Amino acid sequence: MAAALGRPAQAADCHGFGGMIHGQSRCVRLDFRSNRARLLTVRVDPAAPTTLICNQSASIAGHTVALQCRETVYRSGWSKRITIAVQVDSRPAVVLDTHRGYWDFFNVWTRGDAQGVDFTIDYGVYD
Repeated sequence: MAAALGRPAQAADCHGFGGMIHGQSRCVRLDFRSNRARLLTVRVDPAAPTTLICNQSASIAGHTVALQCRETVYRSGWSKRITIAVQVDSRPAVVLDTHRGYWDFFNVWTRGDAQGVDFTIDYGVYD
């Protein structure tokens, strides 16, 4: 049996993921009742979530969830800053994460239930 080339892929968790596409992650839960966010240790499984897109909304667990993204690019694109917030049912927006560095893409995976919404935000870099 031939050995695999390159470094082995790191299992994805709430800190990051490895392999040819690698990056950093943030996992957060927003509670519907309190409208507050807290960090999670388990990421949303990307096999069956809702994917949110910046400045658009989706219906999650019977609530309208709107993703707000404010991105700033510094020094010809090599350094960026983004603030990702979410607004549920016209309540005040809650900041989920602020990230500074470089990324080629980011994804926001969500899974909701009657009490709140879980988010995994992946900032990825192509190797």
